[in-house]
Amino acid sequence: MSYSNFATIIPVASGKGGVGKSISTSNLAISLANMGHPTVAVDLDLGGSNLHTLLGVPNEYSGVGDYLHHDLPNLEQLLLPTHTKNLRFLPGDGQTSFMANISYHQKSKLMLNLQKIDADYVLLDLAAGSAFHTLDFFGLSPRGILVTILETPAIINMMKFLKNFLFRIIERTVCTSFELKKIIYAESRKRVTEEPVTIARLQNLLSEVEPRTRASIRKICETYRPRIIYNRVRYPEDLQILKQIDASLEKTLSIEVDHFGFIFEDNAVADSMRRQVPFIVNYPDSVAGKNILLIAEKVAESWNENISDSANVLLETTNQFEDSQRSNQIK
Repeated sequence: MSYSNFATIIPVASGKGGVGKSISTSNLAISLANMGHPTVAVDLDLGGSNLHTLLGVPNEYSGVGDYLHHDLPNLEQLLLPTHTKNLRFLPGDGQTSFMANISYHQKSKLMLNLQKIDADYVLLDLAAGSAFHTLDFFGLSPRGILVTILETPAIINMMKFLKNFLFRIIERTVCTSFELKKIIYAESRKRVTEEPVTIARLQNLLSEVEPRTRASIRKICETYRPRIIYNRVRYPEDLQILKQIDASLEKTLSIEVDHFGFIFEDNAVADSMRRQVPFIVNYPDSVAGKNILLIAEKVAESWNENISDSANVLLETTNQFEDSQRSNQIK
């Protein structure tokens, strides 16, 4: 097979569990497939794979675990059809134990071959949190998705994820000597009571040893532009916090993000979870269903474009959506 036209890789991560990452991944994958895009959903929550339950696929097929554990040659042959046309699924660890601790060689092999999957979109459902494997999988794209809810602990963990991600990228690509690695190691393990850890401070410390690192770190911060989806939104005004998030990210991490989408709190989601049917299938006209479709349309239309002033754009879009919902109820 020729891989001249690689898929768009979309890693989906979260700073903490329980924010709806896997639900968002499965329903976004179905929406993209329903729009006519050949799509693959990959369960990369190694050690805790459960994406199959959200797609209605039995946990009885070979997947990533068997591919790595038994050194199977072809990842593409493990892709399963689903109930949705244009959507295939790559299971996770299935019944294979200890897959949360795969080796560097196994991870490199998997990352290389994920990029060779023949599809328009490949969505990677990653484990929650900031384990090295998760950070490395997230780095397969400069525009990975982070799912969060608008509660303070979740926002804090999302920010921690981004800090750990940038430190991981810098450590692996910029810190080429033991002396540089010592600096990033010390900065990443500072106590809360010490001077705040920022990318600007790290940049200064590293450039004192190796001046060329300054430009390299600046390039990393310009290259990676994660997209954030806010789940279980109750009121549009809750999104006023987006500007605070932007200010904090600029001050501490020197990066920009795109506030990409929202999903309102909706009982249809919980009901679909109980039925083990995706809400975009079970309740396509629900509020959450309409929200995930808006996100899918944005992915299809402008995934590779930065969103200027994305906080205000998302606030306006959210208010417009709520107004349209009210108008429909009156009618």
